[in-house]
Amino acid sequence: MQGITRRLAEFALGLEFGSIPGHVVAKTQEQLVSILGAILAGAATEPGRKALAAVRAWGDRPEAVACGSDYRTSMRSAAFVNSINAQLLEFEDALMPYSHIGAASVPAALAVAEVRASNGRELLVALVAGNEIGGRIGHAIHRGVRMGNAIPVYQAVVPFVASRLMGYGLTQTLDAVGGALIQTQLSILSAWVSHSKAYLSAMPALAGVTAATLAGQGFTGYHEALEDPLGYFTLTCERPVPEEAAEGLGKIWQTEKLVNKPYPVCGWTLAPVEGTIELVKTHNLKPEEIAEIQVRVPVQTAMGGTMWKADQALRNIRERHDWSYIPLQFEMTYPVAAAAVDGELTPRQWKEERIFDPVIQGMRKRVSYVTDLALTTAYLREDKLGAVVIITTSDGRRLEKAVPVARGSSENPMDVNGKFLLCAREVIGEAKAEKALELLSMLEEVEDVGKLTACFLTVR
Repeated sequence: MQGITRRLAEFALGLEFGSIPGHVVAKTQEQLVSILGAILAGAATEPGRKALAAVRAWGDRPEAVACGSDYRTSMRSAAFVNSINAQLLEFEDALMPYSHIGAASVPAALAVAEVRASNGRELLVALVAGNEIGGRIGHAIHRGVRMGNAIPVYQAVVPFVASRLMGYGLTQTLDAVGGALIQTQLSILSAWVSHSKAYLSAMPALAGVTAATLAGQGFTGYHEALEDPLGYFTLTCERPVPEEAAEGLGKIWQTEKLVNKPYPVCGWTLAPVEGTIELVKTHNLKPEEIAEIQVRVPVQTAMGGTMWKADQALRNIRERHDWSYIPLQFEMTYPVAAAAVDGELTPRQWKEERIFDPVIQGMRKRVSYVTDLALTTAYLREDKLGAVVIITTSDGRRLEKAVPVARGSSENPMDVNGKFLLCAREVIGEAKAEKALELLSMLEEVEDVGKLTACFLTVR
């Protein structure tokens, strides 16, 4: 158990681009494209615009781009606000089976890389290090009451990523990690009904970059913050297995398990949405032709993917100031119904005019789910989040679509460029969106990440 923080820091600082398998680099590049799309989609929402306005009012030194705005702000504020917008639509990524990484690591890395004038390879290496460390830490602390985004991995990842890009040595990196973890963020799951759910990744992004900046000036942090008997592992989990956090570094690649989200919804519901869209499009189904939608899911989806009931959420969205669309992203019937009616699930379906559309609400009453033993076994043994969607039509047909593993995984890849363009065009315009994709496609050759981040300003 001893020396885990140090071993992870040595890995993050010693990782070389040439030692990373090509498919791991490619997956990380896809992650970057996908998260940038999520950031821009979040910036176009009402709460996203409010967050951008609040950070702008701070009047920080203009050094890093607040994506989807017309201004730059301080490095740590850029990491913070871009992380808010990466999280707002539940459109980020999942590192199966336990961790979420990119909504904090990508905004933090972009902000630091822009200020440090890092090149594209340096950015990619830092993000790979974050995925590898975060995936392992997620394994080490998943045996407690928290799951998914509630597992507090973000705050343990960002200081490693930031320190790598800041060019730190071992002592400064350990200071940064210890500083970031001194007040580790835990989550109140019942509060995921409000916009402040975006703080899940944004506060750790802010804390991690801030701690790294202070460490650069010699401000110390405890060097055994992860493994100390009263430290991070013990604080965040009832039954941690700390040694899992440092197993197989540089040999077994956690990044291979990364799932980039094709739909803005909880990861448990990706496969049900996928199957629904496939059936509707394949059979050209109109809403009035759908009599019933039954979704077969793993037991874990029935638990984690149904945290709220739609009737309660819809009532509270209308009646309570502290409720928003967010609980519906953790409730299976609305996303599946919206996908059935609109043939898509995009940021558009999280606007109130779609949420309360009578056709979608009528469809929601026709959606049900049951647990499936085979799908449960596939998740437990192979980390596969699958589903089977069965649509019964008004004329008695039974249409079935099996989705063994969620799209966005290595086994069922998605079009991350399409996601990015969908999210980016309305925010930064066609020309900048295409320019950004061009730079992202040749990121290994980009000499200054600032050329990429400049694309995400709205000024023409």
